[in-house]
Amino acid sequence: MIKKILLALFLLPIVGFAQQTSILSHYYENISMFNPSFTGYNQFATVTLNARQQWYKFSDSNIGRSSLTLNKGFNDDGFGLEVFSDNSGNIINSGFKLNYSRRVILDEKSFLFYGLSGGYQNNQLGELSNLDIAFLDNKFNWSPNASFGASYSRQSLLIGISVDGLLESDLGFTDNQNILEKHYYAFAMYDYMLGTSLLLKPSAMYKQAESGSAQFDLNLNFNYKNTLSFGIGYIGNFTENKNFGPLLTIGLNFSNLRSIISQEFTTGEIASYSVGTMEMTLKYEQKVLEKTYPKKEPIEKIEEPKQDKIDTDNDGIYDDEDLCPNQFGSITANGCPDLDKDGVQDSQDMCPNTIGDLLNNGCPILSKSDSSLLEKAMTNLEFDKNSADIKPTSISYLTNIGKLLLANKNMLLVISGHTDSDASNDYNFNLSAKRAQSVRDYFIKMGIKKSRLIIDFYGETMPLVPNTNESNMQKNRRVEFAITFI
Repeated sequence: MIKKILLALFLLPIVGFAQQTSILSHYYENISMFNPSFTGYNQFATVTLNARQQWYKFSDSNIGRSSLTLNKGFNDDGFGLEVFSDNSGNIINSGFKLNYSRRVILDEKSFLFYGLSGGYQNNQLGELSNLDIAFLDNKFNWSPNASFGASYSRQSLLIGISVDGLLESDLGFTDNQNILEKHYYAFAMYDYMLGTSLLLKPSAMYKQAESGSAQFDLNLNFNYKNTLSFGIGYIGNFTENKNFGPLLTIGLNFSNLRSIISQEFTTGEIASYSVGTMEMTLKYEQKVLEKTYPKKEPIEKIEEPKQDKIDTDNDGIYDDEDLCPNQFGSITANGCPDLDKDGVQDSQDMCPNTIGDLLNNGCPILSKSDSSLLEKAMTNLEFDKNSADIKPTSISYLTNIGKLLLANKNMLLVISGHTDSDASNDYNFNLSAKRAQSVRDYFIKMGIKKSRLIIDFYGETMPLVPNTNESNMQKNRRVEFAITFI
């Protein structure tokens, strides 16, 4: 056992990728982890959670890394905190880093960022026997670490370089030095819009240890309507070691929350006893709208010098008026992305693909005639007792609703089934579901896609009137409608 650990310590600078600095599939979402200059790139606060499970079934040890990162930009300054835990099997380290960055304005479209990072990490060896402890110091081996980074941005292009392990700290396991060697990084990213719905994001990273080992990461990601993301990538190196390979990525965005998950596939000998690597990132971006107050117009308006005006994302709105200064946006949405151009930014638009009303959270407001169609259909749509068959007298009202849906392709219909109180609760729930399905089937026969018809059922739990007589019970045997939009 001692020989294995001593051999691991001897090889530490050579295999530093797994034991000294981490491999990340989602480096493009976690740039500040290896380049502190990116800490203040965004003016809003970001919280990023990253978890990586390396090489399943490779050993009994849980090989992987997890981290929590918080970043916030304040005009030209940025501040950040990272807390991490990294387990490479034989060596476990955990700790924290504090980041600071500074922005330098070159012109209206170009910026330089410089950053410093410093912190401490605790280094420990795993799987030690009582005999090993006599030769190794494995208690609270804290070592400092520091890194420097610089990056350059111009519109949608971002490139940067950084150096990690500046202090070359001693891990403290033995009387001899076990150094955290320097690592050098270079990365580049670019955003390119394909039409109005698809964003193409190619990126690349190169990483080299001071001992000479090198690695490269290539990624090509697509983002559809700022909702669904998917991509492919490849991780490799320039040696005969082939324990790297391709990866697939998929993600979903929910308002200010972004989620990404990827699966890496190894192509070397390790593939015979490992099922690859999985990584997940959750990222929250807190975009707070600042209150504005009307200002009195000066008697004589003095135009500010043009060189003092900055438009980082080049969307035609200066940063001091842009609510999303680092995202290309719409003038009507105060500089934030607005896919349907209705003046409501996508992060707050309940109907981001349909032009809507500002007072209705970005969704259209139904006209009086359309609202009347819905009301008449709900009033006149009835069923016989214990039946899901639509009465012939109700067909014309359903047909009017179907025509409305056919004329508005972004419109969705919510169909809710209800019953009277006759029979058991289970029977009535089942009957209300059949009634909602019967109405949906009628609309499908009219040529309306099933995906635009949402059904729900409540049994006898939501009566319109008390079930005290046959007339009231007839009114409770009903289906209700509600309109929403994509």
